[in-house]
Amino acid sequence: MDSNSSPKVIIIGGGVAGLSAAHELLKRGFRVTIIEKSPDYFGGKARSVSQQPEEADFLLPAEHGFRFFPGFYGNITQTMKEIPLAGGKSVYDNLVPVPYYTFLFTDGRKPVDIPLNIGRSLFFKGKKLIGELRALIKAFNDGSIDITTEGRKNFTRAVFQLYTSCEERFMSEYERIPWQEFIEADKPQYGKDYKLLLAEGLTKNLVACHADKASTRTGGKILALMLWQIFNPWLGEADRVLNAPTNEAWLIPWVDFLKKEYGQKLEIITGERVIKLEIVPQKLKGERDSLDFITYDYKDGERRPQPVKIKGDYYIAAIPIERLRSMIKKRSPELYRIDPTLRLLPRLAKHTEWMSGIVFYLNRELNIANGHITITDSPWAITMISQTPYWEDYLREKPLPEFRGQRIRAVLSVVVSNWDAKGILYPERTAKEMSFDQLKKEVWSQIGRCAFLDVKTKQPFTLKESDCLHELSFVDDSIVADYRNPSRLFNKEPLLVNSVTTHTLRPDAHTRLDNFFLASDYVKTNSDLADMDTANEAAKRAVNGILLQAGKKGFCKTATYALPSMLGLFILARKIDERNFRHGLPWRPFNLLYGFLNYSYLFLTYIIKKPLILAIPAIILYLAVLGVVLIFNFIVLVIVSLIRLL
Repeated sequence: MDSNSSPKVIIIGGGVAGLSAAHELLKRGFRVTIIEKSPDYFGGKARSVSQQPEEADFLLPAEHGFRFFPGFYGNITQTMKEIPLAGGKSVYDNLVPVPYYTFLFTDGRKPVDIPLNIGRSLFFKGKKLIGELRALIKAFNDGSIDITTEGRKNFTRAVFQLYTSCEERFMSEYERIPWQEFIEADKPQYGKDYKLLLAEGLTKNLVACHADKASTRTGGKILALMLWQIFNPWLGEADRVLNAPTNEAWLIPWVDFLKKEYGQKLEIITGERVIKLEIVPQKLKGERDSLDFITYDYKDGERRPQPVKIKGDYYIAAIPIERLRSMIKKRSPELYRIDPTLRLLPRLAKHTEWMSGIVFYLNRELNIANGHITITDSPWAITMISQTPYWEDYLREKPLPEFRGQRIRAVLSVVVSNWDAKGILYPERTAKEMSFDQLKKEVWSQIGRCAFLDVKTKQPFTLKESDCLHELSFVDDSIVADYRNPSRLFNKEPLLVNSVTTHTLRPDAHTRLDNFFLASDYVKTNSDLADMDTANEAAKRAVNGILLQAGKKGFCKTATYALPSMLGLFILARKIDERNFRHGLPWRPFNLLYGFLNYSYLFLTYIIKKPLILAIPAIILYLAVLGVVLIFNFIVLVIVSLIRLL
């Protein structure tokens, strides 16, 4: 390496992980080359696209899948704050709050809206919030939501168990237990909606996976973090989305910033695919193997792609798991010998699902509660969001066009998460076995069976065929016809989903090659979801490995995903559970604390039904009692700590 120049890092892939790694390396003085196979887009599975319908002469905004930025994200949001916009703002300021999480039903029941910012709204929108909570309690009591009292108690106990379990139990025991099993979702005495809402409904939106596969370690921890965001009045919004299509609101400003800020230190090669990793075998005893260079296909017009070699000091693979697995197996199998942990990649790659989007363009406004929506009993596990309310400023500058004399008034972004289930219109076929036209008709049919609630008129309504401009509908461009079997579909970008026991299959960001690192959503991190925050954390871990090898300081900070202690209220219970875990004992309820919280829940649900003149003082009194309990808990913690020291 030339001592007079900065070290050069080759990053394979320009998705969220690749851009995050480039961002961190460039601001630390490294030279960076990004090789991205897409000629048009950065951001990988986080991208949006501009699609031109066959019968139109205009472009329409479309998402690969709707974005979800929960309040507990602590990695990608920090990076977003470092991407400047005009007026002293940053890309982070393009995140806007999502107020509700809505469950829809296909059996004629009204939708159920769950407020997502209860803690903050209590101080600023107390009257409205209490009205919404009363409606929610009424839905449970009158049978609109079929979850029995026994079911609610069991779920409350399960959540309490999460908050009072030690981290060792999460990593060992809860990693092996599916979320559905942990909350005993198959018990019929808990009501028919218990499993649909609290097992399957939550995992569809929160962890993008299936309740019978997702580990409690991950699914439970994410739920606990989400609940803390919802109820804590001093935290930010529990859920957020971008105020424009992802490319315009985030990815394009990000790439433009890196180009402008770091100039010649950044090289971007697009439209090319890396095909081989060339390894330098160790020459001296004690030396570690390393990468010498990589090879990518260079497309020169219509000519056959020509292999091009490119050399760097360090290399980061920020590509999907199926791509890395294929590249190692076909072109660089010696990596399996050098780093045996990479042999687990084929097993990990089996845990992928299709979770791709369809966008419908409506000729009517959707006056519904803004938020993420789940069709609770959809066989295809459909989730969606109406993008238009969040894109108001963007659409004011770039209005949606007319098509055949009808104005496009709403953009409905839909994600199908179970492509192996049979359809309703086409009961003999799964989603993977349908044509594109059948696929769009089937999804629209399932949406059309649901009752929405008009927030202006307070009347339920359903979406009709005439409400949608079907000729404009867009299926995610990663879904293509399978060339091996034209009657089936193929997904070029499947999503790695969390499943029990898969944490041990994940590779670390550093490999046994001293200059080769991994940065993607399958890398072992504090969270093992396949999401943007995990990809960003993996990138920062890869950068830290390079900094260590280069003898440099200034390591990247990453979020811990540690569960909140509720101002210390759960610390003592976790310490007791830690002792029990070391002795091989199961989790046991800390009855004093559980009793207090359980009676708190009963008290609050009772007092909310009372007139505001009584409810508000009662809530203030409860907060005062809670303060006394916290002080008492702190004193006990100090005494216990002193005893342990002695």
